[in-house]
Parts: sequence; structure tokens; C-alpha cells
Amino acid sequence: KTVQLCLRVPDVDAWYAWAEANKVAGLTKMFDSDELGIRAFAMNDPEGYQIEVQTARPGH
Repeated sequence: KTVQLCLRVPDVDAWYAWAEANKVAGLTKMFDSDELGIRAFAMNDPEGYQIEVQTARPGH
């Protein structure tokens, strides 16, 4: 699908642990982007849309 929903949360690591524990479909590895100033991961919702969950890194 051509749409991605991005959620900014205060604790991306807690959301990642929840997604892993619940075996969420399409779960990616956690990644850090110095360019964007985020720590994030992606997963799929039940309809196949990609959701990126991210936390701003300090200073961004």
C-alpha cells in the first residue's frame, strides 16, 4: 500500500517490546537515523498498511 502512518512516542523501546511480545506482522528491526534524529521501527497493521513508530533523539 502507498500510505505509511508515523507515530511519535515518548518510549519507542517499550512499544518495540510490546510489538515483539505480540508477534506483530511485518515487524522490522529497531534502527537509528542520525540524519532524521530518530530511533524507530516499522510494523504492519491488520489491513497491510505500514506503521512507523519513532522517538526523537535528544537534540532533535
